[in-house]
Amino acid sequence: MDKKNYYPVMLNLTTKSALIIGLGAVGLRKLKGLVDKSANIYVISKEIKLETKEQVNRLKTQSDTSIMLIEEALDLNKHYEYLENSDIIFICTDNILLNQEIETYAKSNKIWHLRCDDATHSDFINPITIQKQELLLAISTSGASPIYCQYLKSEIEKVLETLDIDKLKLLDLARKKIKSQNDYETKAKLLEKLVHMSKEELEDIIGEEIL
Repeated sequence: MDKKNYYPVMLNLTTKSALIIGLGAVGLRKLKGLVDKSANIYVISKEIKLETKEQVNRLKTQSDTSIMLIEEALDLNKHYEYLENSDIIFICTDNILLNQEIETYAKSNKIWHLRCDDATHSDFINPITIQKQELLLAISTSGASPIYCQYLKSEIEKVLETLDIDKLKLLDLARKKIKSQNDYETKAKLLEKLVHMSKEELEDIIGEEIL
């Protein structure tokens, strides 16, 4: 996939099933990111370190997400049911030929996939996210430098500490109040000014004190 053609979206996977193939450092990171965001997670991996298994077991006890761990080398014929029952696949092995084989299978069966060793022809990218209350930010270098993504995340988190995120709740309520009005011109002008208003001004628009 041409990097210029990426279209940023946030996927709702709460009713979807995800498959992770390969549970090294990258696969474990993908698993942690999917917990509580996906209904079912299948993991197929030839070798899984004891400490990784322990982390997976902790995730199972701390989450309502169903996590099935299959410690076997992937066989497309033997494990086809897991691939067919998955809405999204993360290809995280260190075997280039196997990754290519899985990618070809996913494309043939129209299953969205991300090949972590080479996202060039993947269906999506998996950005680092930062969430603070209602604010959700996504960061990606389109695979150019994951380490730089981590650096950017730490720098952005520092900036967020200085911002009044609580104002977002007031902005949401004020926006809903304004959109319920019938005067289009007044509504449009107020919506443009909202972000620059103080908490007190927002509370006046809402019409009640917000704690």
